[in-house]
Amino acid sequence: MNLVRILQISFGVTGIINCSLMSLFLFFVKKGNTRSNRVLGFLSLAICLKISFALLIAFPHDWGAPSLIIYYSSEAAYLCFGPLLLLYFRSILKVKSNEIFTALFFLPASAPFIGHFFSYDIPLTLMQGYFLIFLAAIFLELRTFFRDNQKSSFLAAEKFRIKLMYSSFVLIWLVVDLLIINFNLYIFELTLIFTIIFYIDIYLIIRHYWFQRGEERLSPKYGTLKLDPDEENVILERLNTLIDQEKVHMDPEITLPK
Repeated sequence: MNLVRILQISFGVTGIINCSLMSLFLFFVKKGNTRSNRVLGFLSLAICLKISFALLIAFPHDWGAPSLIIYYSSEAAYLCFGPLLLLYFRSILKVKSNEIFTALFFLPASAPFIGHFFSYDIPLTLMQGYFLIFLAAIFLELRTFFRDNQKSSFLAAEKFRIKLMYSSFVLIWLVVDLLIINFNLYIFELTLIFTIIFYIDIYLIIRHYWFQRGEERLSPKYGTLKLDPDEENVILERLNTLIDQEKVHMDPEITLPK
């Protein structure tokens, strides 16, 4: 067994285990934005299914039902990357989405299974084009949000994480393009996805669950306070206006009632 095959199996097994644990954690954690947690959990599960193809091609196999299910599930999962990523960023930015319209984004994920009955395999170029549509839509939404909320305290805290995660999936899209040139370059795609998984696990979980617990201990009085997302945005905008435009904090005679 050559080094590439060993790395492919190692990355595949470790990635699947990692993604599975990540999904379980995000589905059941009650801290933070529960909606974004669930969407990220499904995205992690989609990555798990995508990586499963690495194990399929790493071992000799026939194209029986189990192999076909893994293959089609991997393609379906990749077609879900774009929609799930869009939903994740919208949940973070608290942008509302039409549920019925959003559900339509996931219909193409059934194409690999439907194509089986018509002896039609979804071209990689078509899947890449579908993913690119969502990457472009996310880019436009993020650019608009950054432009309209330059003074937002939320943006200052989350801008780096948002940009890093978006850039990571753009890199995945670019590396997958290499497979169109030469499928043997699959190890590069697997290596990058494997790296992204650890980025999601280590950075997001530690930064947004472990570190925040220390911050919450500083103000236990408000630990159970729940705000509607719309009400939260109104309060933040009002606070930004009071501080940035009206400069109320500069008043030497300011009091708590004021």
